[in-house]
Amino acid sequence: MPPPSKAKKAKKAKKAKKRLLPIKIMEYQKVGKILLAWSQDPAKWPKSMADLRKAMKNAAEFPERYKKLTVVQGEDDHFILRIPPKNQAKQSIDDVAVEESDVTLYGYPPFYDVIKTPKKFKVKDFFHSRIADYTLRGCR
Repeated sequence: MPPPSKAKKAKKAKKAKKRLLPIKIMEYQKVGKILLAWSQDPAKWPKSMADLRKAMKNAAEFPERYKKLTVVQGEDDHFILRIPPKNQAKQSIDDVAVEESDVTLYGYPPFYDVIKTPKKFKVKDFFHSRIADYTLRGCR
C-alpha cells in the first residue's frame, strides 16, 4: 500500500486541529426552567435547530455545526444511554491529557461555586442550573 500523499496528510492534520466549539450556556437557570417545562409538555418541544436556537435565545448558544435535532424523553422504566460524539469525546480526552497536572484547567460552570458559598444560591436555582448543565453540555 503506498504511503498517503502530502495533500492527504495536510487535510488530515487540518481536520485534526479544527476545534469543536461547545454549546455555550449563559443563563443556566433560564435554560433549566425551559427544559423542565418541556419535560411536562412534549407539545412545546422544538422541532428543529432553528426552533431550539429561538427558544434558547440569549440563554444558550449552539454552534453552527449542529444542523439536525432529535428530542427524546426517557420513561420511568426506560433509561436512555447517550454516548458522546466520537470527535467531541476524542477532543476532550486530548484536552484532559494536557490538563492532568492542574484540575483548575478543566473548567466547570460557574454556578458550581455554590459549593464554596452555599448561601449564594437557592436550592431551586441550583436545581435549574444542574438540569441545564447535564442536559446540554454533554462531553465537556
